[in-house]
Amino acid sequence: MAVKRWEAFCAYPFEDCEKYLLEAFKELKYNAKIEETTISNMQDFMLGTEGNVKKIIFQEQFPFEFKIISVSQDPLYRLFMSLFSSHKKESITLLSMTPFTPETESIMFNVMQNFFKRAPEPPWEIKHPRFKLSIILNYQNKRKWNCWIA
Repeated sequence: MAVKRWEAFCAYPFEDCEKYLLEAFKELKYNAKIEETTISNMQDFMLGTEGNVKKIIFQEQFPFEFKIISVSQDPLYRLFMSLFSSHKKESITLLSMTPFTPETESIMFNVMQNFFKRAPEPPWEIKHPRFKLSIILNYQNKRKWNCWIA
């Protein structure tokens, strides 16, 4: 049986997203630890993580992993813009939760409510170049966030 997963892009840079999530876990007094991890080479190439991948391991009654993955630009855009060294790298984050079950969903719902309080703007409102012209990608990403909206 395949493991169900929740994944969505978040508008915040990797460091901010990590900070907001850790503060949310800590405030709720959840037993979670964070560690560096890796993803496949293909995912790394497509997302442009530059090695910024961490996972939060939730170690309570219903354990799960929550990966925080840095996303720069798509490969062709990165290649083109590398010719212009003065270009500012824009970064967003991909969040990935495994397994996504009714039990883990209810735990993460509390974390996400706390996460939203800390966030400067809704995480689905992405201004990243990859999203600017992609109406369908924006729509799909917003739908994925709907399970956390109260």
